[in-house]
Amino acid sequence: MADGDGSIKLVIKHNDADPSVTYEVNAIKISVCDEDWVADEASDLFDMSDALVAGMSQVDFAEIDGNSVSGTATFVRQLSAFSGEVETATGTFEASCGEERVS
Repeated sequence: MADGDGSIKLVIKHNDADPSVTYEVNAIKISVCDEDWVADEASDLFDMSDALVAGMSQVDFAEIDGNSVSGTATFVRQLSAFSGEVETATGTFEASCGEERVS
């Protein structure tokens, strides 16, 4: 965020990456002020909340093209996983990185 009150973490693996080697899945976390939205099918939230079920937090589709990535994801508002009614939202993402980050 421009005012320093937010962050984004984006992990999108190449199709040939082996999850047993990388120990990661495609995931996105967005933090704005006190709100955290998570799209991560391997999130610890699933172990901590009985209300969260498969499909409520995941990267649905991702495509890497050179040094850019785009796709869609289903996000869960992190605190809602513990408040009774789970809030989800579907969104799109697009990001590019410099050549030194492409590997």
